[in-house]
Amino acid sequence: MPIYEYQCQNCGEDFDMLRSLKDDDKDVECPYCHAKQAERQMSLTSASELLKLFSGSGNAKSCSRFG
Repeated sequence: MPIYEYQCQNCGEDFDMLRSLKDDDKDVECPYCHAKQAERQMSLTSASELLKLFSGSGNAKSCSRFG
């Protein structure tokens, strides 16, 4: 199960949560204010992986994930 990063739209706090890929984000509750107004954020790890794939230093042909 992946760890997702969220930001509460009610109180503004950031938090992480371990969730199944099939779970819907509508039921995510903020651990600080308990509102169900959390928005999933792009994690820095995900963003850096995308940049590697689409930059000159790591294209699809040279990336081991693509064979």
